Amino acid sequence: MTKPSLTFISLLLILVLSGCISSPEILSINKNDSGNKSYISSIINKDAVIKVSKLEEVTTILDDLFFFKNLDDQKISLINLYIDNDFLNEEGISRVSSFLSINQKIKKAGIIELNYLTSDENKEYIIESVLKDDSKFNVQFNKSNGNKIKNNLLTSNLLYFCKSIIEEQKESIEDLIFSSKNNGDNVIVVFSRDFEEQAKLLKQKYPGVRLSKVEDNFEEFTKETLGIDDSLKRFSAIELLDRNIKLESSPRERKDFSEIYFLLTHEIGKSIIPIFRSYLLDIKFFSTSEIILNATDINQLNDFEGLFIPSPDYFFKKILDKKEIRSFDDEYRKALTSDLILAEKLMQSNISKASILLNTGSAVFNRNECIKRDIPIWKISLNSLY
Repeated sequence: MTKPSLTFISLLLILVLSGCISSPEILSINKNDSGNKSYISSIINKDAVIKVSKLEEVTTILDDLFFFKNLDDQKISLINLYIDNDFLNEEGISRVSSFLSINQKIKKAGIIELNYLTSDENKEYIIESVLKDDSKFNVQFNKSNGNKIKNNLLTSNLLYFCKSIIEEQKESIEDLIFSSKNNGDNVIVVFSRDFEEQAKLLKQKYPGVRLSKVEDNFEEFTKETLGIDDSLKRFSAIELLDRNIKLESSPRERKDFSEIYFLLTHEIGKSIIPIFRSYLLDIKFFSTSEIILNATDINQLNDFEGLFIPSPDYFFKKILDKKEIRSFDDEYRKALTSDLILAEKLMQSNISKASILLNTGSAVFNRNECIKRDIPIWKISLNSLY
């Protein structure tokens, strides 16, 4: 079945489709950056003898299971075989059994009804998402009674989520870098004009934080922010005292901070972060995904090597598997739409409570509560994706 055009988006779409998305092994990185422990590896019985080819099969099928893809009878039989052959540890058996039960409930629920009021662009994302899902859907875009979704998916709570992905990313960073420092004494916030209001709000919440607004000359701005400019001035003054004395100087940065929180667009961030990194080797850098949204190739993440960002690394692994992308902004919107569709499936299947994996993080689904993501902090490193 070919993808419908927007000429027909007002019609009822009955989609009975087969999904074809492949996704990599799930990795979980906690907020303390204590390691990259694989979600699937953690449930494999360490005493089991499994061939590499068989392990790849296990990983692929369990990945489908954990992302609530509509498994056929053959895959379900294979999962049960993994349990019988002791491929999974006790925790793995418990998790897999729970996910199998939920998958069966989703399958029995039948057609999933979707009805949204949103932009034409978002309609395209929704259509693309259901075309890649192997459940059955009735899709409508009805102006009179459709559920309203904000045009910007990154700032929308998507009906069922407590907050937008950007808001939750901000909270994730703030919980990490301000929680033990109270008023932010050890944090510098480097921001551009687009984020001025956000920077001011941070200053109100954490009075001790130091704000540094980006200026046109990035090199000089960086030196001034880090106190390197004063170090060089003092060296020049000492040199003037006696021209016959040969001195060598190694500029020293300020030591009264331990984290820098960047609030920058991609255009500014890709230029200024490498300069900061050239002066600072032991300081942690943080930013939300807003800093990479306009990047159009995963290799452009090299400009942000070492930056901590709230996103699961399996999100980036999926991008790595693609030949080309329009932008990271586009990829996040696709991921969020898929998360919305999953929430719809759980709601309409009368699931009461379940631990779930989303494209944008993990969460506990409770039909009586909004969904709050647990977003891991990933330290950007292209080497870790291969």
